[in-house]
Amino acid sequence: MLSGNECVTLYHVEAGVECSYLDVFAALESLQHLEPVTPWVANHTMLGEDETTPRICVAESLENCISSCGLHRFRRCCENVPTMQHFATIPAGGEEAYPIIIQTYQVPLSEVHKPTPKEVPDAALTGELWLTKPTRPVKREMLWLMMDSISVTEDVDEYLAKTGFIDGAPVVCVSVITTDEAVRCGFNHPWLNCRGHCLDSLAPEDDEIRWATKCLAKAA
Repeated sequence: MLSGNECVTLYHVEAGVECSYLDVFAALESLQHLEPVTPWVANHTMLGEDETTPRICVAESLENCISSCGLHRFRRCCENVPTMQHFATIPAGGEEAYPIIIQTYQVPLSEVHKPTPKEVPDAALTGELWLTKPTRPVKREMLWLMMDSISVTEDVDEYLAKTGFIDGAPVVCVSVITTDEAVRCGFNHPWLNCRGHCLDSLAPEDDEIRWATKCLAKAA
């Protein structure tokens, strides 16, 4: 059993990176910078979640990270999730791949805060943990998710009966691909070949607006 002085390895998923960096090369270059990360209050919180405590949301696995983020941030990867398959419809241009950045932390157990149900109502299901002090990641890496990378691990009807919604359900990532593999295998993404959708896309029109804005920003 770990003591408070022993270190644990925790992960943070940075989703929506295609809208945070000018292009894939800028995102890849950012992986070399391992400055301490300052805790912040998340812009997207679930109903009843603490909205005042700055924190870095982390978890013990990539699967738990995605669960904590909520499935709405990974819509295009939910081909295997009941009630969400329509977000992952394969377009005429072919299959797509979507970038995420994983930050890895190694911290003493004593510095890890386990949210209470009052702070994060579904923390017991998702495995969400907090780091409340500035913390330097030991590694940053980019991974690519496929359209079928996310699956719900428990019976959906049972989960709906308990929570009333599927967003945030415990999930499992069943496949990831590297940048090189994404290019070699010809998967679509605007960063790679100017075709494809953002990870959290609701509709193609939504992406057209976003990518047009980014192109204008590049031109400027």
